[in-house]
Amino acid sequence: EYARPARSTTVLYDRSDYCFARLGPDDVDRHYLLDTKHLHVTGLTYPLSENSRLIIASALSRAATAGVSTSLDVNHRDQLWSPAQCRDELLPLCRDVGLLFCSRRDAQEVFGCRGEPEVAANRLLEVTGARTLVMTLGDEGVIACGPDGTLRAGARPASVLDRMGAGDALAA
Repeated sequence: EYARPARSTTVLYDRSDYCFARLGPDDVDRHYLLDTKHLHVTGLTYPLSENSRLIIASALSRAATAGVSTSLDVNHRDQLWSPAQCRDELLPLCRDVGLLFCSRRDAQEVFGCRGEPEVAANRLLEVTGARTLVMTLGDEGVIACGPDGTLRAGARPASVLDRMGAGDALAA
């Protein structure tokens, strides 16, 4: 439901019968899934069902074993689960990913990592155990941290028409 400021856009997550939520672990062709150089998963899909949790956890584990690079976008949504549930469920997955995407808001609300962007980002790396992190900072840009150091890029001025998918575009 689109809105103009000061009211924000509302998104309804009516996914109880979403096809991915109804898939079972045996419905996924694991060989086909890992016939890639990189596997990206999202915390937005993880809480949909117990099966989606099993599929994602298994895919990340198998990717690590097969030498396939991985990334995870935290992408927390209050309508799907609480920050504490998100943290408790995603932390074990974060430890095995090569690249973690997380917004500054999620770093604060889900993982308790606050402070200036460099401080929060480095703290989030410590908390999650991910090798590399990309943290979005809204209109302040983005910061990336990892074994090779820290890189920060400012945001370009833009007129936002629809911010849906902006994080997906960044991850891509």
